[in-house]
Amino acid sequence: MCYPVIPITCDVLRPSNCPLGSTVTTFMGVMAHGDMKAARLMLSLGALLWAAFLLWPYYLGIQLFPNAEQIASGVGRTTYSVMAQIADAWIWATLFGLHGIFLFVSVFYKVHPGAALLDAFNGAAIWTCATAACYLAHFKGWGSFMPPAAMGMDVAAVFASWWWFVRVLANPRYEADN
Repeated sequence: MCYPVIPITCDVLRPSNCPLGSTVTTFMGVMAHGDMKAARLMLSLGALLWAAFLLWPYYLGIQLFPNAEQIASGVGRTTYSVMAQIADAWIWATLFGLHGIFLFVSVFYKVHPGAALLDAFNGAAIWTCATAACYLAHFKGWGSFMPPAAMGMDVAAVFASWWWFVRVLANPRYEADN
């Protein structure tokens, strides 16, 4: 009989010992050896959309990020209040845009392994900082924390971007070989 408890030992991961083992083995195989093109394409589209939506208000003459007075009084687009304290919207848009363009190009063309590693770290850092900042903007304490549900996919992008970084770090020639 199989009891999948933590820590999972090598014996438990053997498909013959536990039905969960084949699932875990398959999952780990996909994480370690699966093709990353679809994930990179989705990350690139997500980053390009972040850049476009951060710049959109500039073209309309509207300020997306709240100013210091709005942050202090808790009005305006408070989701972006922590991001506004870190950098202007156009800086975030530029970082997301460059990351998105690089990833998009890397799906269709070979890129230098060093550039892939640099962009993978840059992307993981950008996604993590932006998503954490948006969640922190809503955090007033554990008893009243109401995370922005619409940002659930951004959390997935954080995991995907770190997954991509770890894959490139583990095999710096990944881009050149695939």
